[in-house]
Parts: sequence; C-alpha cells; structure tokens
Amino acid sequence: MYHTFGTSREMKFGPRAWTGLAMALMLVTATEGCKAKRRTRVDTVEEEAGPLASFIKMSEPKTAVQLVRGFYSLEQGAWRWTKSEFSVTLRPPAGSTQNGARLEMKLVVPESVLAKIQDTTLFCTVNGQVLEPEKITKAGELLYKRDVAGSALSGDAVTLDFKLEKFLTAGQVEERELGVIVMSVGLLKK
Repeated sequence: MYHTFGTSREMKFGPRAWTGLAMALMLVTATEGCKAKRRTRVDTVEEEAGPLASFIKMSEPKTAVQLVRGFYSLEQGAWRWTKSEFSVTLRPPAGSTQNGARLEMKLVVPESVLAKIQDTTLFCTVNGQVLEPEKITKAGELLYKRDVAGSALSGDAVTLDFKLEKFLTAGQVEERELGVIVMSVGLLKK
C-alpha cells in the first residue's frame, strides 16, 4: 500500500513511506548530533587555549596547540613520538632578552630505535640561532640542555625547530616515521 492524501486531511502511509520517513529522520538526527559535537569540541579547545607557556609537558592538553609540527598524538597520557623534524612554539621567560634562557627537553631514545639506526644527532635552532648539536649514542632517557642567547628570544613567542640526523623511516617498524619520544620541553629562566 502506498501513501494517499485524502481530502479530509487523512493520510495513510504504506511500509515504504514509513521506512523512508524513518531513514530521513535518522539522517537529520545524526547530522545534527555531529554538528553539536563538532561545535562543542571547538568551544572546548578555545576555552582551554590560553597564553603561551614557557615550559610544556606533553601530558598537558592545553599546551598541545604549541606543538607546531612533527608530533604524534599523546601516548599513555605522558609522552609523544616525534617525526624526524619537529617544532614547538614557546613564550620566552621574563628577562630572557637580557639574560638569555636555558632550553631543556626531556626525551627518550628507545633501545629498539637505536638498535636499527646505531646513533643519531639532534639539531636545534631557536628563531634561527643554531644551538650546539647533541650526538646520541645510548638508548634511554636524555636531558637535552642548551643555553639560548637573549638575541634569539625577542618577542612574545619563539619557535624551536628540531631535526634528527637519523631516524626510523615509515615502514621500518610501523607505518609512521619515528624519531624520539618527548616528555617535556621548555625555556627556563637563567
């Protein structure tokens, strides 16, 4: 039986009409639900975003916007894998234009990575100033520390660009390119 429109405002719907109506209603409801979720997520990110931090722990969601490129998603609530090249934006500490600052990055080089690449060198530039590279020959935790001249720290934000000489290319261990694991990175007052 198909739907019919009577003159007495009586409507009769057959099985096909009800199925079509039900599918249209589900589509509208699902679309509205997605839009609501999308709006909520954007609002949440905007609420959490604040002024730039000088020091970032990978576990802090509100500072994730400062991870400019080359970082993967947070893992185990504490750390992130990087690609071979990665960048972060930080706020220079107060007085650092005159006194400089100390860059500290806590990272881990897993044994499984070092077994394949043997060694690597970590390079860093801060607003174009090249810092002394770090030769990495041992697996485990490493604290990369370098002094940064005040001339590289002018303005409200500075970009730190990191690059690894050797890394695991995509497909060697998994489908992602893998560099190092970063726990935290920051500029500290001298």
